[in-house]
Amino acid sequence: MVRDAGDFPLRVGDLVEDGVAWGYGPRRVTFDKILIDAATGSGAELRENFGVTGYVSDGGAMAGIRGRHPGGTEVEERAAITIGADGRRSPLAHAVRAQAYNEVPALLCYYFSYWSGVESEQFELYTRTAERRVIFSFRTEDDLYAIFVGAPMEELPVFQRNPEAAFLASLDLVPDFSDRVRAGRRAERFYGATDLPNFDRKPFGPGWALAGDAGLHKDPYLALGICDALRDVEWLASAIADGLSGGRPMQAALAAYELRRNEASSRDYDDNITMARFTPFRPEVLGLRAAVRNQPQQATAFTKAVMGGSWRERRLLHRSFQDLPCVAVAAQTEDPFPILIVLRRTNLRTERRVPLAPRIGAGARRRDRDAARSEMDLLFLEIVEGTSKPAIVDGGIDGFRGANVHALVRPAVLPQHRQHHFRVLL
Repeated sequence: MVRDAGDFPLRVGDLVEDGVAWGYGPRRVTFDKILIDAATGSGAELRENFGVTGYVSDGGAMAGIRGRHPGGTEVEERAAITIGADGRRSPLAHAVRAQAYNEVPALLCYYFSYWSGVESEQFELYTRTAERRVIFSFRTEDDLYAIFVGAPMEELPVFQRNPEAAFLASLDLVPDFSDRVRAGRRAERFYGATDLPNFDRKPFGPGWALAGDAGLHKDPYLALGICDALRDVEWLASAIADGLSGGRPMQAALAAYELRRNEASSRDYDDNITMARFTPFRPEVLGLRAAVRNQPQQATAFTKAVMGGSWRERRLLHRSFQDLPCVAVAAQTEDPFPILIVLRRTNLRTERRVPLAPRIGAGARRRDRDAARSEMDLLFLEIVEGTSKPAIVDGGIDGFRGANVHALVRPAVLPQHRQHHFRVLL
């Protein structure tokens, strides 16, 4: 993998955990067949070329659908719950007037095609903040490479007038990559994706539920759509099973599903929008990239963590920095806390851990504490003169902003700082 933030290409390997790769790039027709085979193999009935023409209601609740095959007679099917996995412009969501929230209009348009004969890594991502472009490519079937260019919506007319010229001009922002693509051969026409709003949508109501893009949609910048859909549909299926079995009332089970979905996706949703707006990278991120540039193991750990790594992966990230030289970088940001990056955990002589709950309030809800615990990438420390028993709290900015967390940083690292709050990335 190659990730370039406009500073340099950071090359990363070994992105496999428990036999599963970081990402896969099948063509959609192949992926759809995998889903269909899995569904029918589990007992679902597949009706191909069947169009839904309307919905059936009973006493204010959704009770089923009406539809037909081409040229056939309209039929009615009733069910305890009707699920719409029918995309961002979901007809079911429209019919039940499902409320959207956290809405952000479409930020980027994307044009893409497929090339053969391109010398490329399995995945490459280039961000050009000043020029407001994102370029990424990945290997797919038949030894083809899918190559995408994302640009602000206001530049859509430029791409519509001449897709190839606008596309290649964007690739020229990364000369080496552009040369490699031009040495290959485009195997298909250009495709465009321009209807890409960002929103959460209420995913349930009496007799109905929404899955996938119908309930949550975002810009493709971080390529999270299908991943989130597969995750959420498992949770939705569990909630429906809970409701149908009488484990708890159906509406309560579905409300819990919505909460779980939102908690799991909120950070990625916000990060995705931030990146799609071409917000400049934070100095500490660029500094950390530079620090791991020639350290393959640390670069891999860093990449896994920042690309949505698990709690375990972030612990591994911390440990992997032990062999790096000590680096301290301070930078001001828009919030009142300066940033301190300390690479090399051994320079933070942390001898004990502070319980989470007291640091975010003894009365905090358990899910708030769990959410804070999962935000392992950023740690808060307060430098306090004379502290002899340093402590550290694992947690994120949202969970610990302003918390009194005491720690001692070895004077050789930052002898001039006392009585200040810092964000510390270990």
